[in-house]
Amino acid sequence: MNKILKILLCLILIIIVGTVLVLIYPNFNKKYSLNEFNITFKAPIHYEQIKSEEKNIAFKSNKNGIGIAIYKFEKNFLSPTDIVEKIDDYAGLLEAANYDCVLENTKSEIIEVSKKVCGKYTAEIKSLNQLNKEKTIIIPMEEYDLIFSVYGVEDEMLKNEKQVEYILSSIKIK
Repeated sequence: MNKILKILLCLILIIIVGTVLVLIYPNFNKKYSLNEFNITFKAPIHYEQIKSEEKNIAFKSNKNGIGIAIYKFEKNFLSPTDIVEKIDDYAGLLEAANYDCVLENTKSEIIEVSKKVCGKYTAEIKSLNQLNKEKTIIIPMEEYDLIFSVYGVEDEMLKNEKQVEYILSSIKIK
């Protein structure tokens, strides 16, 4: 009887530990170091790299469909003078790329990433089929401008707002 009780207690303990791991594991974060862009950021471990080119890297979550895209633009592609003008140029670029959509609830602000003045641009992209949301940080580097975007369907972006903000706030310039 005592032996059966110990076995049952061990099984219950294994089930409890397994359940806790299943609930906590998706929230573990991984540090991604992108040497070709001179940045690092942290994101949950369920983000997988789906595209890697010289000037473009993309990650996608297999849990919620939220994506991360990092682009390297030539220094003079966006306005070479001021971060506010770079944000305006990016807004025009986003509008042109989504010519069949309407940009709503746009918001831009100046932020600091690793003591460097950067721009943050948020927009909802409304099409006939769905409403997407994108949050972008524009990082001016010495030789190029770096665009770091987190995007997805608005419902998922709102549901995972803390995760999205964590990803954006974890960006560090090397």
